[in-house]
Amino acid sequence: MSMNAKQTRKLPRKAQKRVLTATIFVLIAGIFGNSSSSADQQGMSNSALVRVTTSFDAKYAAAILREVAHRLKSASVAVAATGEARSDPDFDSHQANRVAQDIDVMKADQPKTWHFVVRSVAQAHPLEIRALLDDLGMLDLDFATDAQLAPMVRAAVDGYLNGRGR
Repeated sequence: MSMNAKQTRKLPRKAQKRVLTATIFVLIAGIFGNSSSSADQQGMSNSALVRVTTSFDAKYAAAILREVAHRLKSASVAVAATGEARSDPDFDSHQANRVAQDIDVMKADQPKTWHFVVRSVAQAHPLEIRALLDDLGMLDLDFATDAQLAPMVRAAVDGYLNGRGR
């Protein structure tokens, strides 16, 4: 049911706002509904990803990443890197250190993202790590993974930060 400009002008202001808002939502859905990420191309839906988000002083990045890698390894899963960086396929402490080194040389307000696939016995799980550094040295670190791995990632992040008094 589309309305032309004359019909819209005859509506009360509140109704005009609703029509405009609905139109904007339809446009946004059309724009973002057709985009696809590398995870979508691999058959993994971003809508199924659970985000684990935290913010802390950047000097703790390496330790937190190693703790996440340790928890994933202790859950007896192997992690293979996807994308351009394929030099070390396992997300172990070495890979965590590589991501931490990338974070150490990041400039403020320029986000960086790393993509991994966590392989368990039965299936592959997406793991995305996104980092954003601010001017004061605080790091926003986001992990996106499926609901099966999210509790392990959250436990690793919270366990480290709470144990250090944050």
